[in-house]
Formats: sequence, structure tokens, C-alpha cells
Amino acid sequence: MARDDLHFRLRIPDDLKARIAGAAEENRRSMTAEILARLDASFDAPTINAPTDLKQLITDVVCEVLAAQRQGQHQQGE
Repeated sequence: MARDDLHFRLRIPDDLKARIAGAAEENRRSMTAEILARLDASFDAPTINAPTDLKQLITDVVCEVLAAQRQGQHQQGE
């Protein structure tokens, strides 16, 4: 990190700080480098519209269950 990079204070809960410190140690980098790596990776990660995706997942599962029930009822009626 260059000397002219932005510096600012950030409040982090103790438990999160401990997790970051542990991950930084595992990855053999400073806490700052760990935070920057994770922040940078978050921009590459696919974004998920959780409410919409969850609603679609629930709809798909319900449809599959209902189709399986109908198929089972149909086979019992034969």
C-alpha cells in the first residue's frame, strides 16, 4: 500500500476483528491486506437478489412437490 492511499478509522466489533485477524494469519498477510482482498473479491462475486431468488427457489420446490404428489396420486388411481 502506498503512503498516499486513503487512511480512515473503522469501527469493527471485537468478534469480527478476531475473525479477520485469524484469516489474515492463515493467509499470511496483514489485517489490512486481508480486508482489502475480501473487499476486492466481493466486487467479483455474483450478486444475489435474495428476496427474489429465494421466492423463485421456494416456488420451484413447491411446484416440484406438487407435481410429485400429483404423479403419485395418478399412479395410485391406475
